[in-house]
Order: sequence, then C-alpha cells, then structure tokens
Amino acid sequence: MLHALCDYPKARRVWESLVKVGERGYFYHHNWYAWLISNLSLSNKDSHDVDWPLKFGIVPWFIWKDRCQRVFGVK
Repeated sequence: MLHALCDYPKARRVWESLVKVGERGYFYHHNWYAWLISNLSLSNKDSHDVDWPLKFGIVPWFIWKDRCQRVFGVK
C-alpha cells in the first residue's frame, strides 16, 4: 500500500510538491504504519504548516482515487 500512496511516481510528485526538500529523506524512510502515524500526529512544527495532519489525511485519498481510476477506468 505504501508504494501506491507514496512511492508510485505520480504520488511521489504530489508529495514532493508538499514536503520540503530537506524533510523528504525522513518522510520517505518509514514502513507503512510509522509513515501514517508520524504524519497524522505531527503538531504545529516549523517544518509543516498548521494543517499538515489534515492535508496528510486528505492527500492519500485523492492519490488512491486517481490510481483506481487509472487501473479500473472508472470515474
């Protein structure tokens, strides 16, 4: 699942537009569960804006929806 939501080339482009260059190593260096929990539990830190957990919760849904549309041809 992590591949589809994070490592898949189109997903990676989305995340790279949202995650600062200096934080990408940390962002991409987790297993699925740790990646999910660490990003959903981030509080207001200098590295992310106030709404990061909200954005992080929504973006994977759009990535998954887009991927399903591509794979299954359903809109």
